[in-house]
Amino acid sequence: MPRLEIADVERGVLESKLNLCLNMNFAVCIRRLLVVGSTMSLALQAHAAPDELTLGKLFGYPRGNPETVFNHLVGSFSALDEVFPSRKVAREGSV
Repeated sequence: MPRLEIADVERGVLESKLNLCLNMNFAVCIRRLLVVGSTMSLALQAHAAPDELTLGKLFGYPRGNPETVFNHLVGSFSALDEVFPSRKVAREGSV
């Protein structure tokens, strides 16, 4: 089975939209083609984590303390129970 590349998929989508446009108003056709083309270009430019260096990836996402929790977001929110420890309550009697 031949491997489909992104360009092949884009070409197939654009060709199907173009075939649809042959039976439509020209302005509507152009508008739809622009929407499909711009959506595809945005999808190809998307990055999963553009600011991971800012969030502390180089330092292993350090954990902050209650005063610096917003300076180390990822590490602090991953260990929120350690940054803001809760008070342990002793059990009363037998259950």
